[in-house]
Amino acid sequence: MLSSARFCSQSLFRQFFRISSLRQHATPLVPTFRQCLAKDKPFKSFSQVVPQPGIRNQILFATATSIALYAYAADQTNKDTEKWTAVARERGKMLINFGGPTNQDLRKYKKLHIVKEIQAGYDKFMTALQSWPTQLKVNVSWLFVQVAQPYLDANEGRRAAAGLVGLCFATWILWKLPKTIPFMRKSFLHDPLSGRSYTLLTSVFSHESFVHLAMNSIALTACGGSVWFCFYMSQEKAEHGLREADASWHCLAFFITAGLFASLTSHIVNARWVFARLVSKASTGLATAPRLASQLQTEAKAAARKGILPSLGISGAVYAGLVLTAISYPQAVASIMFLPIFPVPIQWLTGAFVAFDVICVVRGIQIFDHFAHLGGAFFGLLYYNYGLQWWNAWRLLLYRPGIAAQGKKKS
Repeated sequence: MLSSARFCSQSLFRQFFRISSLRQHATPLVPTFRQCLAKDKPFKSFSQVVPQPGIRNQILFATATSIALYAYAADQTNKDTEKWTAVARERGKMLINFGGPTNQDLRKYKKLHIVKEIQAGYDKFMTALQSWPTQLKVNVSWLFVQVAQPYLDANEGRRAAAGLVGLCFATWILWKLPKTIPFMRKSFLHDPLSGRSYTLLTSVFSHESFVHLAMNSIALTACGGSVWFCFYMSQEKAEHGLREADASWHCLAFFITAGLFASLTSHIVNARWVFARLVSKASTGLATAPRLASQLQTEAKAAARKGILPSLGISGAVYAGLVLTAISYPQAVASIMFLPIFPVPIQWLTGAFVAFDVICVVRGIQIFDHFAHLGGAFFGLLYYNYGLQWWNAWRLLLYRPGIAAQGKKKS
């Protein structure tokens, strides 16, 4: 009896143990709600789906490029001045004013050298055309003179601007070649949402439309002459005692850096203000449901892409030149290319352009890159107050003994 009872109790215990074991390790056929949530991927935050564009790399690139431009331009100006100072002392001992050659003396000898080079090139060119018909040679000679004479008559600022216009024209041709369009869109358009930095510089010389290119080219050439005159008069009045045979490098550094500063201004404003405003507007009413949140995030990202467009053009440098001229010579007059018979004070013209961009920014109207225009105008204002000191600091840093005027010490 006892053994039988023990046997019965053992069998019941084992059977009960097996049933509880099956219940513990059995997998339900239908997953629970908590298990479904555990299998889902973690939901990304709004800032992860729509990240804010950066500005650190762009600021570093613009700063490093500007420093390199001015260091190179100042060094080339010093070398050029030293060369023509030696030439003036050697060839014009009787013509040089007391105390050493002046800036005008250096420019005179350099211009005579340019005239001789152009004349030598003309003679070689016409010699190569000896076998051509007489009338055709006359036409070619006339065309050569029409190109060479304006170049000789132009001051150094206009020549520097002409070089930039030629570079802009070359990029415009690349825009018209079907095979290079993808490359141009990637490398010669600055998109604040792309994260690229080098396009801050390359987009300055990029013009997709011929009308855009023509208007900026005319304005830049006009500003080149007035900017050069500002630099020339500043050097004449300066007390640092540095000669300057040619201001072309100074004008090039000014215009390129102004365009770069304008692009950087547009990038920072779009990345920090316009982007946040567009995304905030598109994400208003963001729900907590994952599907609805993802949909709104996609819409916010599309809104940022639609509201922040890529930019290109050298108009920021034009604005810098206009503001610098208007502040330096407020009594000067200028004419609009479409209304040449109605000259207006340059301060009025520059103020109207700046006011137009400010109104467009306030009203949310997007016709041009108005932030780049305003950035260029601000650069011109800064340069009027601190630009000459910045330029002379680089020239003194890269000082050469032959460029100092006699009787004046290096400061």
